[in-house]
Amino acid sequence: MSGFVAELLPISTEGPLVRVELAADRRPDDLAFAAESRLVDDLGARLRADPRVAQGGLRVDAGCTYARCTVALDGLATSMPAGLAALDAAMASPLPPLDAAARRVVRREWRHAWRAPTRVFDAALRLAAGETTRAPYAIKPRFSLFVHPPRPVDDPLQWTSLVATGAVDAFGESWTTLVEHTRARLHVSPDVSPAPPLAAVPATPRLLLVDNPGETRATIGLVWASGPDDAVRDVLLAGDFQSVLVQRLRERETYAYDVSAEHGSAWAGRSGGWAGASFQVPLESAGPALAAAKEELARLPTLPAATVAGATRRLQASYGELADTLAGRLALRQLPPPPPAPPPTLAPVGLLAIVVMAPEEALSGLESFGAAEHTDACTVIYGGRCPE
Repeated sequence: MSGFVAELLPISTEGPLVRVELAADRRPDDLAFAAESRLVDDLGARLRADPRVAQGGLRVDAGCTYARCTVALDGLATSMPAGLAALDAAMASPLPPLDAAARRVVRREWRHAWRAPTRVFDAALRLAAGETTRAPYAIKPRFSLFVHPPRPVDDPLQWTSLVATGAVDAFGESWTTLVEHTRARLHVSPDVSPAPPLAAVPATPRLLLVDNPGETRATIGLVWASGPDDAVRDVLLAGDFQSVLVQRLRERETYAYDVSAEHGSAWAGRSGGWAGASFQVPLESAGPALAAAKEELARLPTLPAATVAGATRRLQASYGELADTLAGRLALRQLPPPPPAPPPTLAPVGLLAIVVMAPEEALSGLESFGAAEHTDACTVIYGGRCPE
């Protein structure tokens, strides 16, 4: 995909409802990261305060994930032309400055991020997958915001799409005007780079051992190379309850209660190039559970054709369910197309990295599972000691 895309996606299964979504891809720059969030929050506040939005009963959805920022309106098609005019007016206002107060808010929010195990593990997983920034271990750029001096931020948002789905036939001139003004006014990305090639699979996977004192369970993550053509394989590994890792680690061995699928920051083949799985086990079971998980990854290419066909049908069904909803139609734009038929063969799983987060005493004896690197929560988050 290149340039700025404006699309109307008619859908009739949800009656007179409409969703309009303006989206931007994020950039791995610390102050730009904060400025993007500030701008999107400001746009959301302006829309909520606009009487055309309130009187039309429209709902405003504005926020950012690690990969994308969105500003969206949901409501009746009859109210949406006025909502589009309100969105046009909100975007015409000057860009709010990233002042000292905004920097203090971001700094305060993430100063104690090392105390949250979920944030530490998420940062460690992305670090192990190769999603690095300037700072050695600052995976989420806002983690390292406080170590950089203030500097001006230009082009904080790179808008990539303006999409409407639902009963869009009634939009008329208001849609055309909004598209024209958006192209002329916003920082429109000239090009959205295609997905990079898959990362080279090392002979020995990277093993990141994160010391996190006080944990009562070990959190384990596996990272493997994955592209748009590997969707069925990823479902077989950790995509649903019937996946091989769930069946082995939960149903047969009872090591873990659940196995969660993991994906790169901008999944769906746009960037990242990796997928994975994570699970929690008792501290004494970390080694056996990790060994069992690796066995399942190794035997995946030998699964029966019927098992592969079943995973393909489940994946196709999930895409069909998405196509029946307003938000689902927008989500489908970010996903590779579903496979029309089961793949004749499954590519071997190229294990890139393993992450284990647990107290230091529970990490001993795991070095044989990969090229071990010992670190701690503060180094993962901040690239050094924790802030006071």
